[in-house]
Parts: sequence; structure tokens; C-alpha cells
Amino acid sequence: MQQRCISPLIAEWIMDFGTSRRSDGADLIALDRKGRKLLREHVGQSVYNQISGLLDTLVVLADDGTIITAAHRLDRIRN
Repeated sequence: MQQRCISPLIAEWIMDFGTSRRSDGADLIALDRKGRKLLREHVGQSVYNQISGLLDTLVVLADDGTIITAAHRLDRIRN
């Protein structure tokens, strides 16, 4: 996360409000429309406007809940 300039707070919000899906033995978590709406209600519109560019991030978690990595999403996540 540090190498990609992803704040631990942003990663925490993505884990709290994001949608998880299983892939290759790990959980991929990203914000969908519903998660963004919940986050906007939680932090307020002005804060959300300031951080909205940072929310296209993907967090990868191990089975025990530790963060494996985090990356900026460039493409849409397909189900």
C-alpha cells in the first residue's frame, strides 16, 4: 500500500463499505455503487468529494483477514 500511495484509512473504508468476492483463494474487496453511497453518508458530501478520486482501489485480503496487497483499479471488476 505504501508503494502505491494508498492510505490505510482509504483501505479501511473500502473493507468496511466495499463488496467482497472470492478469487484464487483470496477475497477481493472494492467499492460498488451501493458502497460508495454508504461511504458518502458516513463521511459527508464534502469529504467524499475530496477523496472520490482515491476510491478506485482494490484491496486483497487473506483468509485470516490480513491485507495481502492493495492496488488502483483501472478496469471494471466483472462478476
